[in-house]
Parts: sequence; C-alpha cells; structure tokens
Amino acid sequence: MFNRNPSEFLRRYITMDETWIHHYIPESNRSSAEWREAGESRSKRVKASRWAGKVFASVFWDGHGIIHIDYLKKGEKCNKEYYSALLDRVNDEIKKKRPQLAK
Repeated sequence: MFNRNPSEFLRRYITMDETWIHHYIPESNRSSAEWREAGESRSKRVKASRWAGKVFASVFWDGHGIIHIDYLKKGEKCNKEYYSALLDRVNDEIKKKRPQLAK
C-alpha cells in the first residue's frame, strides 16, 4: 500500500483526541460600569467566578481535515456505551466525508 501511493499513505490514518473545553460568561464593559463622583475611588468588588461550565469534546481527523466532533451531553457518562455509539457516528461520517475509506 505504501509503495503504491506514498504521499497519501499517512493521510489515510484517522486519529482522535479528547479534551475538556472550559467556557465562561464574560462581563461586558456596560454591565461593570458604575457612577461615581469626580475624584471618588472605585469601590472594591469581589471578583466573582465567571466560569459557566465545561464540556467534554472528542475530535476525529485525518490528513485532510476534521471528520467529526462530538460533545458529551450534560449528565451523560463517558462509558463503553457512549464510546460504542460514538464510533458508530464516526463511521457514518467517514462514509459521508471519506467514501474512499469506507468498506
């Protein structure tokens, strides 16, 4: 296979990675504005945590680009049932996006 088409050989491999994506709600300049008298110092504010949460993402790609991104739904467990269903979804995406690789 390598000898027939060496430039495409490594592009055929599909790999994946998983990561936690943290997201937050930024405070706008408008919402943090306050009225004060000339020369008056700013009031002390406790810095509140702006983290809105995090989401678990699984990304599959090959040498041609991203094939599938999956986000674990809130409350769903990352177990063998999840991975089995995920691989079925990825297989469907491969058939659509990389028909030459589908069997």
